[in-house]
Amino acid sequence: MRNMALGSDGTAWLVGSYIGEARFGPLGPIGTGVAGTPHTFIAKYNERGNALLAMQCAASSLADVAVDAAGNAYVLGAFTGTVGFGLATFASQGVSDMVLIKYDQYGNIVWARAGNSLPGSTIMGSGLALDAANNVYVTGYLRGGANLGGSTAALASEGRQNLFVAKYSQRGDPLWARQGGGQHAECTGNAVGVDATGATYIAGTFSQTAAFGATTLVSENNSAYGGALLVKCSSTGEFLWAKSEGGPSDAVAFDVAVDDQGNSLITGMLSASQTGKAVFGPYTFQVGGSDGFLAKHDATGKLLWASQIGGGNTEYGTSVALDKAGNGYVAGVFSSSPSNWGPTAQISTDGQKNVFATKYNPQGGVVVAQREGACGSAYSPSIAVAASQDIYLAGSFIGTASFVATLFQSQGSGTDIFVARLGDLSTPSTPPNFPCSASAPVPTPPPAPTPPPTPAPTPPPTPVPTPAPTPTPPPAPTPAPAPSPAPAPPSVPVPAPLAPLMIPNIITPNGDGQNDYFKINNLVDKEWALIIYNRWGKQVYNAPAYEQEWNAEGLASGIYYYALRRATGSQYTGWVQVVR
Repeated sequence: MRNMALGSDGTAWLVGSYIGEARFGPLGPIGTGVAGTPHTFIAKYNERGNALLAMQCAASSLADVAVDAAGNAYVLGAFTGTVGFGLATFASQGVSDMVLIKYDQYGNIVWARAGNSLPGSTIMGSGLALDAANNVYVTGYLRGGANLGGSTAALASEGRQNLFVAKYSQRGDPLWARQGGGQHAECTGNAVGVDATGATYIAGTFSQTAAFGATTLVSENNSAYGGALLVKCSSTGEFLWAKSEGGPSDAVAFDVAVDDQGNSLITGMLSASQTGKAVFGPYTFQVGGSDGFLAKHDATGKLLWASQIGGGNTEYGTSVALDKAGNGYVAGVFSSSPSNWGPTAQISTDGQKNVFATKYNPQGGVVVAQREGACGSAYSPSIAVAASQDIYLAGSFIGTASFVATLFQSQGSGTDIFVARLGDLSTPSTPPNFPCSASAPVPTPPPAPTPPPTPAPTPPPTPVPTPAPTPTPPPAPTPAPAPSPAPAPPSVPVPAPLAPLMIPNIITPNGDGQNDYFKINNLVDKEWALIIYNRWGKQVYNAPAYEQEWNAEGLASGIYYYALRRATGSQYTGWVQVVR
């Protein structure tokens, strides 16, 4: 699961990817059913957790989704080659191209727009936001050139990789596009928010020296994550100011939420540097392995406060939301026992990676921190708050995990998605003493919690990922038919059938001993060759005799593609997500 957005009626739209075939509630399966084949999906749930629609998208990946007041959904993704989206067909000239699609409330495509990457170039969208007039703002990164259209000529990255931001009208007309970062930095925009004036706020990261209009930022380390980046643009796309936070630690901002007045909240991850310190204005945090953070700035870029999410292992924030009263809501991953939210709040895991949902007041005080995904491992949570103050949480999990006092079981070695309505966080949705069971109820979970007196419907079976198919050995020669039985000619030796390979589609190489390596069940060491490619098709790993040792060392989080081959001719291809 990649991201989630809420409609004004409490419906939840989810975007993400899956392998083979996927089922969402009582709706029919989507996908080819061929294991190892990645697809993207768009799903919609009502306020009671019933799946209303689920459909496959032609994009190769999906990054974000937003919903307007009329219930239309705007989806940001990527594609390669020639692909059709509704009545529009796009042919990418570059390595990878961006696509922006508008759907009506029933899942019909209203319009689609491409990023128009130039030959040899890449433009990837990472985040989008809507203003009150349903203008669409997108951000991401650019390598090379792209002609997004509007009042701006084709963009060209000055350095190896620049951040970009673009604005489209509600009809999908490109209005303007800008790139920033300069010649000496790698910059990425991970998320974007917009205030009541139409000013945009971009969260991301940069390395070395980055320029945004009249502002130049200098990283305090030599990492690719030189600082958590916050950039403001005017309603016409001019860079107004830029801020770097979290140095000299490695720092990256994954998400941003903005209110009408231009106050912004950013969350992300800090990684220990040589000094072990992360600085946010007057706040200095001692960083363990990986820690999370939440920081608030006003419309002028002044830091109002910052708070650490820390522990001895791995903690980081992935998603942030704001309510009308200015309270902040953060979701992320933690694996320490205990993990600390500021000086007052503390929760623990059961030894695995769990997800958290935390509420902060406007002054930065922690109101409540709550654990979800207990009894197992959960990842990549996205959080949203409804007008009713109900908190929605969605993400991925492996194995057995509990959400809202309900135990779920993923199937095979891959991940399943979850979406949960937590209430207002005033009481724990899963009690601290919730009993974990080795055999979760499959296939039908208990009813989803619903305010009385209306009983909640019983959700359908949990989607079951299909394991990679068993390679079929070559058949032995068959003797020609004869009137009477005759000895068969000598047969070619036939290899014994292989046990099905259970290939994971996520690893979390954070050094905590949990899911750190790309381990394939039933694979015999040294009998298979493994090649890993990044999303631009560059080979990043090659093991002629694989021994289950790949942990994405030195590589960034993201999607990677694998080719697994055996000397007998058997082959598997697919993708694996690296989450840190």
